[in-house]
Amino acid sequence: MSRTDINTDNASGRRKIIIAVCIGAPLLILLVLFFIFKNTVITNYAVRCMNGNNYDSARLVSRLVGGEKGEILSDYIDLRSDINAGYSAQLASFDIVKATGWRDRAKSVNERAQNGLEPLAEEAGTLYKKLYSLCQLEREYENMRDDILEMMNVFSEINRLYTPDESGRKPAFTIAEESEKIMQWEEICRVLSEFENSVPGGDSIYLLSYLISETYAECEDIRNQLLELGEKGYSDDDYIKVSGDGRKVFPDIAGSSGVSVSVERKEQYEEYMFTAICRTLTRTLAQYYTGMSDEE
Repeated sequence: MSRTDINTDNASGRRKIIIAVCIGAPLLILLVLFFIFKNTVITNYAVRCMNGNNYDSARLVSRLVGGEKGEILSDYIDLRSDINAGYSAQLASFDIVKATGWRDRAKSVNERAQNGLEPLAEEAGTLYKKLYSLCQLEREYENMRDDILEMMNVFSEINRLYTPDESGRKPAFTIAEESEKIMQWEEICRVLSEFENSVPGGDSIYLLSYLISETYAECEDIRNQLLELGEKGYSDDDYIKVSGDGRKVFPDIAGSSGVSVSVERKEQYEEYMFTAICRTLTRTLAQYYTGMSDEE
């Protein structure tokens, strides 16, 4: 073999090595990048599967993560599946225990996914914030319930003053006493109005909006009647008994379920209003509902 042939073979060999390196290097880089970002890719794909109501596929790809991270992803898939399966039931009959359980599970996934599953941590964090707000607002209303029922006494106050007892005597009252009641009822109504504003879509809860507006209107009506008594010469501390019959009737309102309610029947009204509030709170999870789950 001549020196020329040897040189030619060496050059050809070097070219093959260069070509191999040129082809192999990008593949190697891609493989390295895949293993570095594998969990992110799989997590994002699993989330897309859940959003498309394909929980079986989400569970299948979650196994590719493996280990503790795979368990975290699997826990989130189970949570999303449970929310999807239970969403309709929550709309029909709200269960705060179930909602609180979802909230705590979302928080757990968010905290455990902080190291190595950042996209999942963000995804679970968004869900946790929604569930936290839902549970917090429900608890806030529960703490207000007794005050709300007390406030609704405003709708029976005029009738109380015009209704005689068994002896035929109407109750005595003072302008100061009634004014104090009005101030308390209006303060409760103000807090309830703030609650309505804090609920996403709260202005669409008809029974809540109606109660607020009617409470303010009734307080104003009673205040005007007290002013008229003052103009007649009664002092704030004089005991007064009304004459005649000025009793009021409040109209029935057809609720979304077809049941008629009235602000005069405060327990029934409040019950249906609370149901409507919980239904609106549940709808803040609508983006996590895609219909029937794979198991149903």
